[in-house]
Amino acid sequence: MKKRPARTKLWQILKKDINDHKEIDHRIALARAAANKLGILWNSGKQPIRWKVTVYLAVVNSILAYSLESATLTKAMLNKLDNFQNTMLRRIKGVVPTHID
Repeated sequence: MKKRPARTKLWQILKKDINDHKEIDHRIALARAAANKLGILWNSGKQPIRWKVTVYLAVVNSILAYSLESATLTKAMLNKLDNFQNTMLRRIKGVVPTHID
């Protein structure tokens, strides 16, 4: 018996957009957990900033970006990712936030 080609329905397209939001929130949570485990490294004054950023890009950023290459990102989603990355880079640099999120 022949298989019929799958059809994309409107609810599937809308559901994918909702899933992209959930996936970004999930990725940020996983990346934040990994960054918190590396907190000793971020707070260490012995390591150069360049090395800390290299570790961040290799570990935390790769967790954050995993499986998002095919996601359709809206401006709000991009802002959420940018805010997370800026927060992490400030933490690595040791910049204290002027307000509490």
